[in-house]
Amino acid sequence: MNLLEFIRQEKFIVIARQIPEDRILHCAEAAVRADVKLLEVTFDPSDPETLEKTPRMLNSLRSRFEGVLRLGAGTVLNTEAVRAACQAGAEYLLSPNTDEKVVALARELGMLPIPGAYTPCEIAHAWECGAGIVKIFPVLPGGHPYVKVVMSPLSHIPFMVTGGVTPETVADMLSTGACALGAGASIFRPELVRDHRYKEIELLASAHLKVLAESKGE
Repeated sequence: MNLLEFIRQEKFIVIARQIPEDRILHCAEAAVRADVKLLEVTFDPSDPETLEKTPRMLNSLRSRFEGVLRLGAGTVLNTEAVRAACQAGAEYLLSPNTDEKVVALARELGMLPIPGAYTPCEIAHAWECGAGIVKIFPVLPGGHPYVKVVMSPLSHIPFMVTGGVTPETVADMLSTGACALGAGASIFRPELVRDHRYKEIELLASAHLKVLAESKGE
């Protein structure tokens, strides 16, 4: 199954944002125990060492979870990050914005680009640039009616929703027609990561997936 089909099938990408290197494997293990199949590890533009740290984490995850997790890189803002993510084995790239050079290089290197957009013009532009999926961002709780209205005339464009995805909002977010949802802070809560409360992380991931399965009719 190709990656796009796999994302459509699983419908859920868990986002690991600002997770310390010494916690990332434990966090990923908790997600895997909940049956998460797609994990995004984000770059941190505020960290001058992010081009080294994030690829190291991706490499560690690939070594530990090859064949179990399909890994992507997030907050990819420039071509340097694209190349670093590719060398670390990322299969897909997510961004909060649409940068034509980032999308083009991702395609050239065989990765699936998922650039961010919000308005109809931005969404259409992202698709025209070569997006495999367009990330509608940010969609805060209660924002799903906006997505439904905006995407109605753009129904040919596959899109995912991030921002504000929680167990309480999964059904509403999925009702927009999104091919996938992305959630991070509602699973990898900072205090849980800090205090090594990985069982609670597992339970939060499971809660998201339970509602997702119910919404899909599984």
